[in-house]
Amino acid sequence: MPKSKQTRARKRSAKGHDEKASKAQKVSSTPLSVCGSDVRICHLSNDVAFASPPLNLSESDGFGKFISILVDWSLCDNDQRGYDPSMDSADEHGGWLIQCADVETGETNVYVSTAELASSDRLFGRHTRCFIAKQQIRGADGSTSYGPPVVVKDSWPSKLTDSALDETELLRMINDKLPKHAEGVMYPKLLACECVAFNYSSTGDVSNDTTTSILGNLHDDEDSEVSEDKHYIWFRGHKRYVTSPVGERLGTARSFDELAAAMADVMKTHEMARKHCDILHRDISHNNMMIVREKDHVRGLLIDYDASITQSELKEQSAPGRVGTFYCMSIGNLQNNTVPRTALDDWESLLYVICHYATTGVGSGRIVNWDEPAKRPIKKWVADSHDDAALFKKQHLASEKAFKDNITSHFRKTDKGGEKMVALAKSLHTMLFFNPRLNWICHGVDKRWGIIDGKRVYRDPFEARTENVDGIVNDLLAVMGQAQNSDIGGTSA
Repeated sequence: MPKSKQTRARKRSAKGHDEKASKAQKVSSTPLSVCGSDVRICHLSNDVAFASPPLNLSESDGFGKFISILVDWSLCDNDQRGYDPSMDSADEHGGWLIQCADVETGETNVYVSTAELASSDRLFGRHTRCFIAKQQIRGADGSTSYGPPVVVKDSWPSKLTDSALDETELLRMINDKLPKHAEGVMYPKLLACECVAFNYSSTGDVSNDTTTSILGNLHDDEDSEVSEDKHYIWFRGHKRYVTSPVGERLGTARSFDELAAAMADVMKTHEMARKHCDILHRDISHNNMMIVREKDHVRGLLIDYDASITQSELKEQSAPGRVGTFYCMSIGNLQNNTVPRTALDDWESLLYVICHYATTGVGSGRIVNWDEPAKRPIKKWVADSHDDAALFKKQHLASEKAFKDNITSHFRKTDKGGEKMVALAKSLHTMLFFNPRLNWICHGVDKRWGIIDGKRVYRDPFEARTENVDGIVNDLLAVMGQAQNSDIGGTSA
């Protein structure tokens, strides 16, 4: 690391003195690498680990530089790299005071966290943290009251291109368009949203908290020692937003009837976002579908648009790539093939979530780990590699008989609504892989030869389905609507 970069890194680095505040307010760290008398100053950013040239502590020059760095750390305190001044500990509540700008007024609101939903426990990535919180409201008489529960999400989303929309921008689009075109669907209501900023000089200059502002020239300097890995140093901005309502985990459903109703709601929102906002979610999983209880019934809430993209942008990508939660990934996603990703990949993910819960159960009777069903074929969907998982899914979905023998025969049919889950999974499997809209040559999971319009053709069923997305989605929505209205069920097949 050149001296100028070393100096800049020193001046912007420190360890927080308050251990509790440090965990919440720091999103990067500066470890030391020690080997004998050589010490390297390291920096762990969201995507890359940087290291300085070795400082030899047995030599006066190296020892002096090392002491200088320790002194800088002790002095800069809250000016440390990655320090977040908009988040502070709330000792009287045992939570956090989190600032975020109101969507309508632009004024800064303060939210007091009451529970932590997700912590940033990974070395690299978005460093996502989620809290249940309440807005702190100060009265004119000095009194303090609190608003209803909301969700506060704090993360570092990446942008691969300038035109790409991150999660907060997609949520703004959904909040703007869905009320006009899709009355009654449930989606995260955006209450507050901002790009976190900080003062970086005594004159009050403000800069957005981004990987560029943190790394400086290290982000894209051609002289950087990590220039050959520069494609891994994505641009990330520190974003924070507040939404409502607050939901419960999908697995807390009290019956399969509740589970089906919630998932039907979720997929209705999924289609409305695709139809009216051009947004494809791309990460349908057990983590991103929530249950919201409203008096005597439940609703479904689709959250986490980190992996989402506009369909227009998706069409411009040269390769679809792998996106989403591993065990919920579609076969095409796992194979990382060149077939365009569509809404059908998300619907396929839904089928896998249904199969998971129908096998393990929901509510108080749910199997919380895989020890009991470990020998069941569905366990193979959590394989050691993407290719293996795709292979097992193809084997289990290849025919109605294979699907019954390997998957639905292991469903918890004696649980309330268990037969409904068998019928629901079977219907979704049929509409996805054996849809009557398509020629039989396009059924199943493997390419095959056949005659279409008098011509002998070799068709990929996954590619053929991308030509009939809207019709197949309508069929799938009809199946979910029947399940929501308890019009699907009967004996298992």
